[in-house]
Amino acid sequence: MIFRWAAVFFWCALIFAASSIPNYDPHPPNWSDWAAVFNVLVRKSAHVFEYAVLFMLTRRAIFTTKPGWRVRAPRAAFLFCVLYALSDEWHQNFVPGRMGRPFDVGLDSFGAVSAWLWAPALMRRRAKP
Repeated sequence: MIFRWAAVFFWCALIFAASSIPNYDPHPPNWSDWAAVFNVLVRKSAHVFEYAVLFMLTRRAIFTTKPGWRVRAPRAAFLFCVLYALSDEWHQNFVPGRMGRPFDVGLDSFGAVSAWLWAPALMRRRAKP
């Protein structure tokens, strides 16, 4: 059980560390440059991926800690992800060259919701012999 919560905290630390990297490029991306567009797409996709993983780790940790929470665990995990996304974007306001964006919280929440929808299918697939 402790290892499952340790995984959640480790993943949160990775997200925090990634958010702490300063951005010293003051110019907005040049949308006619495919490399700049690709860079933005990769960064925004990372939001979705990292919060999908955070949702899955948190949901699994809650299931382990509170086995009777089968129905409540996904909601609690989603709430945790949204609150962590809000705190992460607030934290970025204090990092040079970064700023918190509500759009990024939306991407993070989308990642958590996507994992919430995928989780039952993944768990059924994993349970098959």
